[in-house]
Amino acid sequence: MSSIECIVLGLLHSGCCYGHELDKIYKMRNMNLWTKSSRVSVYQALNRIEKKGYATVSVEKSGNYPDRKVYALTPAGEDALREMVTKGLGTNDLIEFKICAYFSFFDLLPTEEVIRQLEKRMENCAGLLEVLTPSDDVDLREEDSRHFIRRHNVKLVRGYYELEIQWLEELISELKQKRTEAV
Repeated sequence: MSSIECIVLGLLHSGCCYGHELDKIYKMRNMNLWTKSSRVSVYQALNRIEKKGYATVSVEKSGNYPDRKVYALTPAGEDALREMVTKGLGTNDLIEFKICAYFSFFDLLPTEEVIRQLEKRMENCAGLLEVLTPSDDVDLREEDSRHFIRRHNVKLVRGYYELEIQWLEELISELKQKRTEAV
């Protein structure tokens, strides 16, 4: 199973029951920033989960609005979710560092262009940090488990981007210094 299926099952377990609601919470919790998925992925995962028997689906009519599907987690879905969380917590995921592929050949470009693109990447990372705001203002003894989990997810992702920004700053500085020495 994929991480998006785990997320969708987890959100269903938390009480979400409509595709739109799942997508809304998914975005509100910034899950799209640390998974390779989108709104389409959420709906595709819902279809796969339904086919596997992890959720039941009924259709609800509400006034003049279009019919909407209501999803409910099955006992098999709860078991699958527990198994995914158990296995997932103990695995060592391979973090993709796609920049390494491009970085390996940056000497094909003029140094100015490399610096410009790395500065652009750094701005993008800084923008993500603005979205991923820490939420340390809640007393650990009083917070619920979802807040605790979200806070630590945000901490992990923020730590990665903070480290990448530091690396980019050092790299850009070295490139600028080498450019100056070459002149």
